[in-house]
Amino acid sequence: MFSGVSLFMPSANVCYIFCHFFGAIFVTLFCVLEWDLDVFPWLFALFSFVPAIAEMLIAFLVLQMNINQYK
Repeated sequence: MFSGVSLFMPSANVCYIFCHFFGAIFVTLFCVLEWDLDVFPWLFALFSFVPAIAEMLIAFLVLQMNINQYK
């Protein structure tokens, strides 16, 4: 939530919470079980990049398309 635009959107917040929770679990497994380094970009893409893209999409819809008024 780097822009704060989706702060009052419960469905986006639930998605962020799940992504960060499962990201923390899988990064812990990555460290503890000593997975191959090829797995880490996939973990980053799923659990960090996807929420960032969702936040940018929501910011675009709110600020440019006026889906919800953000004041």
